[in-house]
Amino acid sequence: MGQVPLDRLKAYNKEWRFIISVLSNRLYQIDSNLDWIRIETLAAEEGVIGILYKNLKNTGVPQSTLALFKDYYLSIAAQNLINSNALERLENALVSVQVKVMALKGASLLNSIYPNIGMRVMGDLDLMIRPEEQKRFINLLQNLGYKEDPLLPHIFQKDRVIIDIHSHAMNIERIPSRSALFPLGMGPVWLNSIPWKEGYQWLRRPDDVDNVLLLSQHLMKHSFSKLIWLVDILKLIGNKDGMFWTSLFKRSNYLGQGKSFSYTLYLLDRIFSLRPTTGPGPEDLFHSLSRFERGILEAKANGESIEFIGPIMSMSCVQGFSNKIALGWESLFPKNEIVKQGDTWPYRCKRVCFYPIRFLKIVVPLLKRFCFTLGYIIRG
Repeated sequence: MGQVPLDRLKAYNKEWRFIISVLSNRLYQIDSNLDWIRIETLAAEEGVIGILYKNLKNTGVPQSTLALFKDYYLSIAAQNLINSNALERLENALVSVQVKVMALKGASLLNSIYPNIGMRVMGDLDLMIRPEEQKRFINLLQNLGYKEDPLLPHIFQKDRVIIDIHSHAMNIERIPSRSALFPLGMGPVWLNSIPWKEGYQWLRRPDDVDNVLLLSQHLMKHSFSKLIWLVDILKLIGNKDGMFWTSLFKRSNYLGQGKSFSYTLYLLDRIFSLRPTTGPGPEDLFHSLSRFERGILEAKANGESIEFIGPIMSMSCVQGFSNKIALGWESLFPKNEIVKQGDTWPYRCKRVCFYPIRFLKIVVPLLKRFCFTLGYIIRG
């Protein structure tokens, strides 16, 4: 992995540049002028503070800061240990109901790419179950002592373990139009899935190629807002050989993931200077991106947060005008039952009030960043 030229990161402050350098395992200098409180705040917001602690614990970081980082790390490790034990117990129980379960997102990475259990912060366990097997799986969870959340029927909790049930990695049970983002469905992902841990049969995870594509969709869905989701992909593909990259490009085309994957590659290139070791070069990879897309991604690469941009950009990842409109509308203005489950629940008193309030929540942040982002779009 090459060194990122500093002029690429000129819009970042020095604390942000320092975090990127540490995450990239590059040489960095412990500057006495670094604002460690700001580094802590940024790292916690971006979900990478556990990685920072692991990479910095034997360096010249001030002891007070290192102690704070260690507290985060140990807290993450404790929760991840609880989650890991829960998954191990689940594997033993699944044999009784003959149901295969696939770990998604952070849960899929817990036992693979992060060598230390406190490096990757994780909340709930995202598990995918085939629709026809969900009833049996839910009965199993209830027999194991998990309780269904009365407001969130897909959430089950037991003590400090929270399980989020999915039938599809794109959450089509909540936003049906998202099925267009993965036009071949989850069948090919299930077919290529691998054991979550060596020797496991019932608990599985996507293979690394498919996981890169699924994580790219997740990154876009959440408007590229947390660095940890990009770092997950970086860890998955950073040291892979040319054969892996060839398989990844081929699979991306087969599953219809070319556009969302190109967004990920653009950010990896701009932030971490990671490029494919084989296959198309940057010019070929990014030539299909519009000036608008490049501008938005360039803003994100320079640390700018643009709320709601993910659902808007996802519209360019599906085929057909009607599919684009349906996806944009359902993502930005979800159904009432979805509103009840999200942060817009306080506005549910009257559905007629929801649309203008939601519209303002989308438009105001975009307008606030418009002049800044426009510069990136013009430069493309």
